[in-house]
Amino acid sequence: MNNTAQIPMFGVLPVDLPVLVKRARRSDPMSSHAAAKLIEATGVLGAQQAQALAAVRTHPGMTSLELAAMVTHGALPTEGQRNSAAIRDERYRLARRLPELEKAQKVVKGAIRPCRVGQRPGVTWWPA
Repeated sequence: MNNTAQIPMFGVLPVDLPVLVKRARRSDPMSSHAAAKLIEATGVLGAQQAQALAAVRTHPGMTSLELAAMVTHGALPTEGQRNSAAIRDERYRLARRLPELEKAQKVVKGAIRPCRVGQRPGVTWWPA
């Protein structure tokens, strides 16, 4: 089995991170458990983890929302792009994958500072 994923913006990265987090609680509906198994079995989880790790390595010290903007637009957004659905969707994915990477000791949380995109305090993320 090929142990790499092609991430368009970042090239080829390993996706051998351990599955450390349960993605569905016992109280969650069966559909949540099925979705959790599906993203693991199809490699979507590994690809998302690899993309998140690459984003932190490429842009250390950014908040998850800033990272989402960089992944989505390649730069911090203009005023008109700040509320884009693409940035929100990417930030949602990153907000789930970054704590998994932290548990795998691939990234570490840094200082909290004002986010340049959301204008609120946010945790910064750094490569481990």
